[in-house]
Amino acid sequence: MAVITSQNMIKIFDISRRTYKQLGVTRKFEIKSGELLGDIKNIALNADGKKLCILSDQCPFPSIRIPDTKFYIYDIDMDSFMQLEVNPHRVPTECFWDQGDARLLAIETEFVKDISKDLNTTSDQ
Repeated sequence: MAVITSQNMIKIFDISRRTYKQLGVTRKFEIKSGELLGDIKNIALNADGKKLCILSDQCPFPSIRIPDTKFYIYDIDMDSFMQLEVNPHRVPTECFWDQGDARLLAIETEFVKDISKDLNTTSDQ
């Protein structure tokens, strides 16, 4: 079981026994230098409980949320985040791990129109 807080803290628990046990350490969603990677909006834990897929939004200001074109894989054993970009014009909306094979991950995406091109063409006219 994976748990996230409003402060982007990540905890992962083994609930297969009578009493639950935390796996690894409590981790903030940031790189080692302390820079935040974003605001977590969706998570999915793989079948063996060793990797966590994270979808996030970028928040340059508290009231603005920009969907991120990247998704992140948190490796519990290595205590590190791997960052993967889907496409500059697609935003991940859902993430799913296969229940049988812990290595298979599916990412559902949505097309995002590039408004910077529209702004450039209207300002030229």
